[in-house]
Amino acid sequence: MNQIVKSASLSLLLMFALAVPGICDEKADLDSFPMPVGGMVALMQQVVYPKSASKDGIEGKVLISAVIDVNGKVSKAEIMSGVRQDLDQAALTAVQNIEWTPAMKNKQAVEAAVVVPVLFKLDSDKKK
Repeated sequence: MNQIVKSASLSLLLMFALAVPGICDEKADLDSFPMPVGGMVALMQQVVYPKSASKDGIEGKVLISAVIDVNGKVSKAEIMSGVRQDLDQAALTAVQNIEWTPAMKNKQAVEAAVVVPVLFKLDSDKKK
């Protein structure tokens, strides 16, 4: 397995988006959507840039589709669109390991799907 490291010299950006309508049509009228406990900063801290990808100068965006259950746990997560195995796995692991606040509808926690885009970007001086 590829060794992964955190490095202050690597810029790692994460964005968050609600699932595309086809994934959770019945949940479109939610009062609130699933969010990582601690916000996106907490999720960002879970992601590590794989050393092998950094060495190879690889950047890109990984899209993770996840279902967050009523307890804020990831019940299912999969790679919708990947870059390469090491970056894909780093993004998937981060989404699976963070705690989530579940979606709410009528003051009740409900299961909902989300899409989490994880952007891996090297500092310009670290690119090949």
